[in-house]
Amino acid sequence: MIARAPRGWTWVLSVALLLVIGWQWLGVASYAATENIEFDGGMNLEVSKSIANGEGPRGRYHQALFYPPAVQSKEPFFIVGAAVYKIAGVGPVQSQATNLLFLCVLLALIVAIVARATTWVAGLVAACFVLSLPHLSQYALNGYGEVATMCFGLGAMMVLAWPARLDTRGWKRPFFAGALGALAIATKVVGVVQFAAIACLLVARVVMDAPPGQRVRDLVRACIAFGVGALVPVVALEAWRLYWLGAGDYGRWWALQFERIGNQSGAVPRVAQVTWMDKVPRHFGTLGVELQRRWFGTAGLLALPLLSAAVVLARRVLRPAGAGTRTWITFGLTLIAAAYIPWWLGMVPDDKVWLRYLFIALIALAMLGAMGLIEHACAALRPQAVARRVVHAAIAIGLAAVFVPFVWRSLPKEALRTTPTEERQAAQWAAKVVSGLPKDRLVFGWGWFSAPVVQLYSDRPFYDLTDYPIGLLQRAPAYLVADRQAYAVGVIDPILARYPYRKLMRDNPYGQVYELDFAHPNDPFAAADQSSAQPWVDFAAPEGYPLARGYLPYDASVGGRMAWSDSEVLLRYGNQADLAFAAHMAEPRWYLRKALLRGHAIVDGCPPMPFAFEHPGWKQFYLKLDCKPRPGNVRVRLLLDNVFDLAWEKTQQNAMLVRSIGFAH
Repeated sequence: MIARAPRGWTWVLSVALLLVIGWQWLGVASYAATENIEFDGGMNLEVSKSIANGEGPRGRYHQALFYPPAVQSKEPFFIVGAAVYKIAGVGPVQSQATNLLFLCVLLALIVAIVARATTWVAGLVAACFVLSLPHLSQYALNGYGEVATMCFGLGAMMVLAWPARLDTRGWKRPFFAGALGALAIATKVVGVVQFAAIACLLVARVVMDAPPGQRVRDLVRACIAFGVGALVPVVALEAWRLYWLGAGDYGRWWALQFERIGNQSGAVPRVAQVTWMDKVPRHFGTLGVELQRRWFGTAGLLALPLLSAAVVLARRVLRPAGAGTRTWITFGLTLIAAAYIPWWLGMVPDDKVWLRYLFIALIALAMLGAMGLIEHACAALRPQAVARRVVHAAIAIGLAAVFVPFVWRSLPKEALRTTPTEERQAAQWAAKVVSGLPKDRLVFGWGWFSAPVVQLYSDRPFYDLTDYPIGLLQRAPAYLVADRQAYAVGVIDPILARYPYRKLMRDNPYGQVYELDFAHPNDPFAAADQSSAQPWVDFAAPEGYPLARGYLPYDASVGGRMAWSDSEVLLRYGNQADLAFAAHMAEPRWYLRKALLRGHAIVDGCPPMPFAFEHPGWKQFYLKLDCKPRPGNVRVRLLLDNVFDLAWEKTQQNAMLVRSIGFAH
């Protein structure tokens, strides 16, 4: 038993902890009220917005795919987000509300579970520790799904661990634990670790609590109930997904999911020579940087709560009365933390070592730390052997040394911010600008950089400029939206250098809407040495041809240079009659629009000359020059009406192969 403090002191501690938690919560609320949601969260919530609008679980970017591959959270999160949008509308605060709801549920579960295992004071300490975790506001809010999946996992654990003795012949608790565990996986794939931990907890409970002669029968019954419970939400959600995707896309979607899960989890190594021994020190160092702790502080966070739990489990499992509620809660949390930590340290690819992937384990460690702190502190005060008291005191002091600095750091030290940040204001203003654009004009993102938060706040669909042929954008200006992420990597710089643009917002580092003129591109050869211009260019020539833009390097295996939907070369004109070029079109099924390729050639200021493929393969084009440009160096531009349907995270517009181009008599 835990030695309980006198009632008066319990109330004093409870009030003090509630004040600290309230202070921490004010910081979280201030963050939610003023900060912009994150890029990935914006993509998640776009699906919620579509559901709320009655359009199904689809993205709103480019082809508006059902279950877009970039979105990592799934139906349980989407549906709650859709309900919030349906009731309160779409906006920055509403976009944080979904996560705030899940965070409130999580804190309630934490207090209830830890209080059931130990004391009410320990439950409040656990909530305090969880709210103090570094970057909690960032990863518990902002449209991420980690807290949501932890809610379902903790709910499943509570169902099994709550009773002092499990009725092993009953089916309800295993059934509902299986259903909640399945919802954890359905929310985010990382929930599979929680599901496995809950399954292990169920097996251990039945084996320990069942009468000796009925263990096998009760275990089989419990496992069947657990499996059926897991199947109920899975079947319902998969039927819903199948309805929206259709049979063909459903199979392809799952094939893509399994491939991505293998790559992103580290289950399928990307670099064969990189082992877990290489990853562990690097990932441990990354964790220390994220936590802002030295190596011993980081090691203490990972090890001390588990050491404390091991001491408690060893003492309680071996006692004559056997295991109880406290033991099973400790065991379940230990399984969750002990499974996530090795995976994150030794398996996750280096470019996926994000703290939010470890956040479920950190929450479990914070709960174990709170339970251990109270239990070991009380044990150190009980009359017993000095050596035991010293051990308990050392563990309690160590746990306090790990978590108290986090708590202190989490308390707001300045006046709480009430004014939205510049980034959120920029996103809202960009959305307002986009919503006010002419309805017949197209609005674009660039590949992965789709400005999802701006799109979420606006009422316009965005298209992917890497998947939209420039040849179809010649009649009127179009618009490109950039956010902080696009600025950070400079992905739109080539577009802004290529085409004249006008900014529709004041300069800021967080977002911009550009009006682009695709019909009159800037001269890409103005600063180049034009003395090497030729009337005819064979791209297979070993010396190459530098005065070309919008082409990939020559590839001998395919016999040409890959041209984008807008490509340009500088040629020397001498009164020739025709423009000639040899080009290759792939099978129509490889293109975004399953049709034969068409385009226009523009020689300096002359009218566009149409050309078209009658069938896939190589074709030699001869286009008669009805307009005679001035002799000398001239720009020759090829504009196409289609692009290859490649993987959607790309940075270019491949459209056709060109082997040679020039003027002919």
